Amino acid sequence: MFMDKPIKVSFFINKTRVDKNGFSHIYCKLIDNNGSKKFSTGIKCIPSEWNKTSKEIKSKRDVYLDNQYLKLAKQKLDNLIFEYHLSNEPLTIEKLYSIYTGNDKQKYTLCDAFEFHNNHIAKQVGKAFKKSTLKRFASCWYKP
Repeated sequence: MFMDKPIKVSFFINKTRVDKNGFSHIYCKLIDNNGSKKFSTGIKCIPSEWNKTSKEIKSKRDVYLDNQYLKLAKQKLDNLIFEYHLSNEPLTIEKLYSIYTGNDKQKYTLCDAFEFHNNHIAKQVGKAFKKSTLKRFASCWYKP
């Protein structure tokens, strides 16, 4: 079931944290009924150039790509929220953040690769490999 109030996506600048060149990070904030999560977009701007209403950088210097990045990030997050809305799956801000950053994918270790390989060889015994081949691979693979 989809939440009553969908997740809101907003961008803001932290004017209190300015680097030595006068730039501040632009943050993205995900807000739902249960709380919020903020993370840096990786884009910096001079605080006086940030337009609070339009959520973009207004400057004489070339900031077109930065503004496009912010628009695309918002669009990607909105699309993810909409997809979950259509599928009626629950979506939390943590889940949205992990999908957006690509951390939702399963991670594999070297041990997983050995196990996958040996299972593949075991299925091929008698067809493409002999049992002795599997034994040699299995003897190299120590599984506690």
